[in-house]
Amino acid sequence: MIFVPATEPINWVWVHCVSPMCGHRRAVPLAPWRIRWGMENPSKLMRKHFRCGACGRKGCEFGAPRRGDGKNGAVIGDNEPYPHGRELRIGCERRWPETYPDAAERVRMEYFARYICGDAIKMVGGMCNLYSYTKGPAAIRELLKILRQYDLTGNMEPLTGIYPNRMAPIVRLGPEGQLQLEMARWGMPAPQIPNRKPRNPYLTNIRNTDSRYWQRWLKDPAHRCLVPFSSFSEPDNRGLEEPGNPNPRSIWTWFAFDETRPLAFFPGIWHEYEADRGTKAQPNVGRHLVYAFLTSDASVDVAPIHPDATPVILFNEIEREQWMSAPWEIARDLQKPPPAGALRIVARDTKQDA
Repeated sequence: MIFVPATEPINWVWVHCVSPMCGHRRAVPLAPWRIRWGMENPSKLMRKHFRCGACGRKGCEFGAPRRGDGKNGAVIGDNEPYPHGRELRIGCERRWPETYPDAAERVRMEYFARYICGDAIKMVGGMCNLYSYTKGPAAIRELLKILRQYDLTGNMEPLTGIYPNRMAPIVRLGPEGQLQLEMARWGMPAPQIPNRKPRNPYLTNIRNTDSRYWQRWLKDPAHRCLVPFSSFSEPDNRGLEEPGNPNPRSIWTWFAFDETRPLAFFPGIWHEYEADRGTKAQPNVGRHLVYAFLTSDASVDVAPIHPDATPVILFNEIEREQWMSAPWEIARDLQKPPPAGALRIVARDTKQDA
C-alpha cells in the first residue's frame, strides 16, 4: 500500500525515540496535549518534555499518519486510522532459537513488567493538581497527637477542591521540635534560570528526587512535612481517544481508600520565601509558606485512568515517622506506588469531592 503525506491537520502522530539504538515508538493522540498546553501544535513542547520509557533518552521525533492513495483498498485522502490496541511498537533482538514474533512478545512483556503505564515513550510528570481534605483539623490532631496550642489552622472549613497556589493544611516540625499544624500554599517556587521564564511557576509534585534542586530540602528532615488528604483526582482521558466520539472530554475521577474517605497523608517538603503569589489584578506580595509532595509511577488502581503517575502515600505511623525523621537514604525508600487494591474510585465527573 502506498501513502502520500497528509496535508490537513491530524489528530494523532507516531512518536519515535531519538536514540538510533532504541527503535521504540508509540501512537500518541494530540487532543490531550493540545488541551494541557493550550496550543494547536504542541510538538515543540512534546520534543522538550517527552522521555522514552524504555531507554530513558529525552526528546522525541514524529511520524505523521500515512494517507491513502486509492490502491489496495485504501481510500483516497483518508488518514491512517489510529491503531487501537497496537499503539506500542518496540524494537528487539532475537535470541536463538526464538522466532521474531516470540522475540517481540518477550520484549513487550519485559517492558510492561517495568512500566505499568505501558507507554514506550511517555512524559515523566506528576499527578494532576487537584485533591481534597474534608475531615477538619481535629482529626489530624487526634491521629498525630498534636496539642491544641500547636494547631494554627484556625476555623478551617472542609476543602473539597484544593488547587495549586491555594491554602491547605500541612504538618511540620515547629521551632521546639513538636509537630505543628498550619496552613500553607500549594506549590514550591520553580528554579530560576537566567533570561528564561519558567513554564510552570509553581511546582506541586516531586518526581525526580535525585534533582539537586529538591535534594537541599529532602535531605533535611526539618524541611519535610505531612500533607493530609481525604481524596485526590485524576482526569480520565480515554474518551479523548475514542473514534467517533462526538463530545470528547476529560472526566475528573476521584480516588480514596474507601467511600468514607479516611484521613491519609502525602509525604511532602516545605519552604518559606518572599514572593508575589497573587495575580496581576490582585498581587499578594509577602512571605509565603509553601509545600509540594512526592509522586511515583502509576499504581495498579490508578494506571487505567492516569498512566503517568500516582502520589506517594504514607499508610501507617511507622512510615510517617520514617518520613519526618529518618536520613534521606532511608526515607527515599518510601517513594513507591500504593499497593494494588489500596485505592478505589469514589466519585466521577466533578471537580469537588465532598
